[in-house]
Amino acid sequence: MRVSPLYQNVQTECGLCCCGMLISVHDRNFSMARFRQTYEVGRDGMAVRDIVGVLRDRGLRVRALRVKPGGAGGVPTPFIAFWGRRHFVVVEKVGDQGARIVDPGRGRIEIGADEFDAEFSGIAVTAEPAPGFAESRERPRSEWWRLLPYVRFAAGPLALLVAVSLVAFGAVLAVPMLTQALVDAYTAGQGGAGPGGAGLLVLVFAATAAGYLAAQTGKVLLTIRSVKRMGRFMADSVFEHLLRLPYKFFAMRSTGDLLFRLNNVTRLRDFLANDLVSGTMSVLLTLVLAGYMLARSPMLAAVAFALFALALALLFATRARISQASLSEVEEQAKGQAVQVEAVGAVSTIKTSGAEDEFVRAWEQANHRILDRYHRRAWWQGMTGAGIQAVQTLGPLLVVAAGLRLAPAAGMSLGEVMAFQVAASSFFAQASTTFTTVTKLFEVKALLYRIGDILDTPEDATFGDGTLETLDGRIELRDVWFSYSRYSAPVLRGVDLDVAPGQKVGIVGASGSGKSTLARLLAGLYRPTDGRIRYSGRAIGEYRKSAFFDSVAFVHQEVVLQNKTIRENVSWGTGRADPGSVEHAARRARIHDEILAMPMGYETLISQFGEGISGGQRQRILLARALLKNPRIVILDEATSSLDTVNERAIAAEFDDREAVRVVIAHRLSTIEDADVIYVMRDGEVVERGTHGELIAGGGEYAQLHRRQSAEREEPVGRG
Repeated sequence: MRVSPLYQNVQTECGLCCCGMLISVHDRNFSMARFRQTYEVGRDGMAVRDIVGVLRDRGLRVRALRVKPGGAGGVPTPFIAFWGRRHFVVVEKVGDQGARIVDPGRGRIEIGADEFDAEFSGIAVTAEPAPGFAESRERPRSEWWRLLPYVRFAAGPLALLVAVSLVAFGAVLAVPMLTQALVDAYTAGQGGAGPGGAGLLVLVFAATAAGYLAAQTGKVLLTIRSVKRMGRFMADSVFEHLLRLPYKFFAMRSTGDLLFRLNNVTRLRDFLANDLVSGTMSVLLTLVLAGYMLARSPMLAAVAFALFALALALLFATRARISQASLSEVEEQAKGQAVQVEAVGAVSTIKTSGAEDEFVRAWEQANHRILDRYHRRAWWQGMTGAGIQAVQTLGPLLVVAAGLRLAPAAGMSLGEVMAFQVAASSFFAQASTTFTTVTKLFEVKALLYRIGDILDTPEDATFGDGTLETLDGRIELRDVWFSYSRYSAPVLRGVDLDVAPGQKVGIVGASGSGKSTLARLLAGLYRPTDGRIRYSGRAIGEYRKSAFFDSVAFVHQEVVLQNKTIRENVSWGTGRADPGSVEHAARRARIHDEILAMPMGYETLISQFGEGISGGQRQRILLARALLKNPRIVILDEATSSLDTVNERAIAAEFDDREAVRVVIAHRLSTIEDADVIYVMRDGEVVERGTHGELIAGGGEYAQLHRRQSAEREEPVGRG
């Protein structure tokens, strides 16, 4: 049994997509978009028990089987297979020579028996409708509805474009009529047309040519106008929606993949303004030409229609393969761009590690897969196109041959036969244009599927209709739990935390203990899975969004600067761009003198991601931004890890002068020794709390960590 391929939007979605493919076999109204929102997958993906639970939750009878080597042929298909011990696929067919699988990351694939035996991990999940199983009530919306708002936005220019196209089609319809008049005139008794008739034909021809030229010029101008109008609205609306999505959406997706989706907007724009209109007009003209031919000669029209039906049958026979090949190609293109973006973004690490060859191999493998998918898609398109081109080329000749043979019996003149041949040529040409549009529809559907991941995700609703403007910095956490999804282990477990205005709070713990996740919760980037967080006694959603983030400064270890000047980077997002304030903040962050030493000073342009300056300088620019913002809550997540202790203490003193709450996450305990309270975390839980002195006296984990760091500082560097 064949399943409809469903492709993963993130790498951890393979299990969820496989569930969707099995469900869609029994549920014709299945919607993957709704399914994703109901069963959200986090960074850890799904285990076999999670897959079983989801399928049972959807009303299926499920069996998880452990299959002996060589025994997969006895498992009812389709089934979900644990693949390579790290992935899930759907197996459609298993035989002695190999198997057919549907990979959520690659599409439908035929593989040999040896590869199947090597990759199949021996665990299979089957599903069939249980008693009481019911299909979804609501039918899924087509991918094409996404285009409707953009078409509406450019409805005026598009309507004019259609009108002008109709004028051009009028000229096309006039050509066979003029052909008949010319041929019949020159085959009349005197062998030619009289002066008056010839002059009239010349005038009609000139008028037709002028009308066609004017219509084509109008089409070009209106197409440009439509592209510009739709392009602005489409790109702006998609990008705006993307930036309004929750932070966890970005945490689950690679930068390269998101950039690829955004770049697809341009291809959609060109399709809407060019191919969709021309394709629609081609369909209309094909129908009009069909009516003209039918009125002129039903017998010759039947010949043309038979040839057209042959081309249409070829297109419908291959459309599913072309559509799947297009989807698979787009998936591989996205992965290839992700490799390139990752390489460019990590070029300093690549260079210092000598890892160029490793990334070159990764790109070559990705490019090989892209070209392989391109070959598959181009082959099916090419073979189908060749068949349709053959009909377009040979069809008019067959129509003429049939016309010359049938003309005497049908009472048709030579002019009528030639006019029919011209109309048939246009008919087959428009059919070819329609084919081109249809093949592009398959490609566009693949692009819409990728962009749909952005558009289907609801915007961040954390703040809603909040109206509160000010907060004093007080923070309360009560029994806060956090998981990235229902299938992920908790990252935070029952965290309680109290911070009073003006306090400095330190948070320490081993890597993976949940410190940075807690910082992101405090900064409003994540929402707790359970428990509550209060700012000045109120929930975050009660504040106006801009007011909340004006009051919170979050400086984290992943330093990212904009491709702007140093002055613009310091003032970015603060609402304070006057030179005096910017320079004062830079002085407090101990970077003013270094900026002045640069040839362009504060107007020095920083390269993408700040690659042109040191890590310590990048951190101090962000710290200057935090000082310029003058927030009520300051959250520093390893924000001084690249600084020497002298600068670190001096900048810390600048924050100490304020009445703001300071939450400092640090690996170096010297950074938080003066904190009013220190929280020690392990495995997502707070295991110790107190002042530096209290924790040292307690002899627990903090004291052990302090002893280790003290020993490292005192250890001699070398001898000799």
